[in-house]
Amino acid sequence: AYAIGCVLAIALGVLMGRSRAVHGLFEPLVEVLRPLPKPALLPPLMLFLGLGTAMKVTAVALGVFFPVLINTIQGVRGADRIMVDTARTFQHS
Repeated sequence: AYAIGCVLAIALGVLMGRSRAVHGLFEPLVEVLRPLPKPALLPPLMLFLGLGTAMKVTAVALGVFFPVLINTIQGVRGADRIMVDTARTFQHS
């Protein structure tokens, strides 16, 4: 569950950090869902997913997703352009 949440958050975070169009598309959704307390999402998860493994995996993935997403976006946007251009010059990206 932790790996699933991290992989999805990092993938979306890199896309949102590099593309203004993707950021504009997903940013409102992220800002609506992020402040919701994750324990408040447990009753709807139990209702739709039951009490099995799927609910547990989803709950942990949601708990991991938003902190990793926000940090990934900030990391991608905060990368120094000179360093990125230097890495491209030396064919590291």
